Amino acid sequence: MNGITHKQAIKWIDRRLDGLLTQEQLLLLDDHLGSCDACRAYAAETELLSTRLQTEFHTRWDQEPGPSQKIMQHVTTKARNIPMTSHISSGIKLIAGAITLVVLAIAINFVVSQLRNTPTTAVGSEPVDNPPQTEDRLLAFTAVIKTHNFDIYSMRPDGSELTNLTNDPTGDINPFWSPDGKRIAFESVRTGLSQIFVMDADGSNVFQVTDGEVQRQFANSDPWSPDGSRLIFTEMPPENEKWMLYAIGVDGQNKTPLVEVPHIYTNPSWSPDGEHIAFILTKGQGDLQVNHLYVVDVNGEDLTDVTKLLPAEEGLDSSSYTWSEDGEFISFITNGLLEERWTAYEASLDGETLTKKTELASPMTGLQAGTFFVPEVGMSPLNSSNCQETSGSNTSFVMKRRVDGDSLMINLHCPNDELWFYLADPDGKTIKQPLGAPISAKDGGVNGIFWSPDDKYIAVVADSAGLSYLYVIDVEECLKNPWLQLQPLQITLYGGVAYSNVSWQPVR
Repeated sequence: MNGITHKQAIKWIDRRLDGLLTQEQLLLLDDHLGSCDACRAYAAETELLSTRLQTEFHTRWDQEPGPSQKIMQHVTTKARNIPMTSHISSGIKLIAGAITLVVLAIAINFVVSQLRNTPTTAVGSEPVDNPPQTEDRLLAFTAVIKTHNFDIYSMRPDGSELTNLTNDPTGDINPFWSPDGKRIAFESVRTGLSQIFVMDADGSNVFQVTDGEVQRQFANSDPWSPDGSRLIFTEMPPENEKWMLYAIGVDGQNKTPLVEVPHIYTNPSWSPDGEHIAFILTKGQGDLQVNHLYVVDVNGEDLTDVTKLLPAEEGLDSSSYTWSEDGEFISFITNGLLEERWTAYEASLDGETLTKKTELASPMTGLQAGTFFVPEVGMSPLNSSNCQETSGSNTSFVMKRRVDGDSLMINLHCPNDELWFYLADPDGKTIKQPLGAPISAKDGGVNGIFWSPDDKYIAVVADSAGLSYLYVIDVEECLKNPWLQLQPLQITLYGGVAYSNVSWQPVR
């Protein structure tokens, strides 16, 4: 099969662990593994066993450097029990035995030290750093798992250490990690009305940030200031169906209004330097509802419409915009209100400078660091790969840029309710498929895609057959070993469509 026999493949798998295969043999073995399920399973098991044994050995050595104390105690006891005689020959034997023990101890010490300094090696590849057994970071999310109400949970990316952080009989939702990864801000109705709370990473030291007889909540975006000292939230005044936008200290002090009148304010975000806050305001323009992008300073002053210089026939295409790294400019995409035309702009915070970057007759999305994704171009190779069009049905997609901005995770929702995932460059020229099989989404779909801070994982919230699921995909591992066809971790969250925010703990 593929040049080598099954029996030969098993032998080569063992030899590969010892680094005894040539490059040609490695290629032949990889070809065989691509078509032999049994051999792949054996290879995975042997690699895992080797890694565990070496890791346990390193761990024990790190905890107790040097040869085993029990062995040394046994050697010392035996040496003391050697009968002393007056014969010179016995004395010589004793000295020779002692020298031998010393030499043996030195040899053991040298061999173990060499093993200790040898890095863990992946199968058939170059040495890599020995990774921790469990990811250090956590992800927080809202779910109904064992209780009958919404609670906030945390867990490791591998599904371990699932913990109910709130465990309150009312309802707790929308967790967001602080920038230092030590606290979580969330919403709760435990006092009767929705209010803002903060707790430690383990669920302790719960502190109520807001109170009063009005509803407070987050505006579906990360509320934390870059330094972790303040939060953005919305407040609904009594007998009003619209909201005010505020910033407040995490200690509940220094509540600052960011707008002058109640309205519908969405997608607020902090500038990288923490000096300004941007948000979307939707205004009526004739028979149309047009999005405008506003910026205000941290003290609630200098409220500015940075889209005020746009031509009358253009409006903000969606609630998506991005800050420049220095916080001096904002980029966004507009859509022609009267014709199909999309334009990327960069605006100054005072709204006096508006620079056109790109204009296309095709939709643009995912603007970040001056690059964007064109679905008409980038999606074409995906439609033909796994999605089979049916009469009267179309594919749809959800996408999310990586934190570093270099590529995008695209979810393609096929007409047969299969969800396929792809990692693509913004220009659509390089496309990789992390999962070898789709996720089912009967009568449902993806509600959100959330990258981990280091771009190794994505969390996906999706609905299928009346249930909501959280999937965690190890993107890095899936792309590194595509022949394993790794499947995502799956957790049942709750019935029906509900709060879908997932927050990754920042890398510490």
